[in-house]
Amino acid sequence: MLMDATDLHHYAQHGVNHDKSGRPIKPSPEILPHLTEAENTAYNIIATAGPTPFRRIEQEAIPLTHAATRLLQILEAGAGR
Repeated sequence: MLMDATDLHHYAQHGVNHDKSGRPIKPSPEILPHLTEAENTAYNIIATAGPTPFRRIEQEAIPLTHAATRLLQILEAGAGR
């Protein structure tokens, strides 16, 4: 997912509740076991069955440099294990 609660807050203006066809995005009961603790917190914020400001962030709006930096952080953390 490469996104934590700080990222959710930072990119909230790009949050959506409807898909490209205009259908509401429903909550997801799915458990994603491979997320980090920070990613899991962010996922639970948007996937919860309760009220949430948005269900998804349009990832096209996130600068590629930010995504690349987050990916490098994860790779470096994995190399240190």
